Amino acid sequence: MKILLASGSPRRFALLSQMGWEVETCSFPFAEVKSICDAETHLQQLQKKKSIDSKALLFDENDIILLSPYRNADLVCAYNALGKAGQLHL
Repeated sequence: MKILLASGSPRRFALLSQMGWEVETCSFPFAEVKSICDAETHLQQLQKKKSIDSKALLFDENDIILLSPYRNADLVCAYNALGKAGQLHL
């Protein structure tokens, strides 16, 4: 099975390779958030902007709904994962 690693982290690549996975890396120009406060602030800004210009947003209304159950560190992880996944054009 092949794994697409949406990270340029050499350590993550090495760990997955050591486990026997076939790994392909693909880094995206997505600005990850580092803290809970940043993720919450970005989501609030997205909710405000959605009514102004929804076509310019990285996240759409469905993405915001998907992120709504997450809190604290889980929100940071989910926000970054969804943001990177949004950059995929498969």
